[in-house]
Amino acid sequence: MMFATAFPVIDLERTGRSIERHRRQAGLTVRDVQTYFGFEYPQAIYKWQHGECLPTVDNLLALARLFGVSMEDLLVYEDQGLSFFVFSLFKQNTPSFLRKQGVTDELRGCRIRFRAAAPFLRRLIAFLSLSRR
Repeated sequence: MMFATAFPVIDLERTGRSIERHRRQAGLTVRDVQTYFGFEYPQAIYKWQHGECLPTVDNLLALARLFGVSMEDLLVYEDQGLSFFVFSLFKQNTPSFLRKQGVTDELRGCRIRFRAAAPFLRRLIAFLSLSRR
């Protein structure tokens, strides 16, 4: 199934900076946010602000309400086009494709030697670009 709309990908680091910026604009300290959530320690808030992880959806909604903004105002994302679609398609089919092509992969570490698969990706992108016309 091919989707015409681009797939959004959240940028963790920039979203973290956005959370910190909105917190400061609301005149709140990390301790204030910690108290609001009832957290014993502020580590989760620092992890959000440093882009190490995202708040859960309910915590994201609570942050947005606390800062007086929408959830989408807190999130920073990019819409990925055809190249992301191809990457996703390739990633989903990687183990079987790579075995057939004789390319090594490390499934545990999710490290793949894309260089060896680059010729295939170029042909696939060219084919998909031609088929969209």
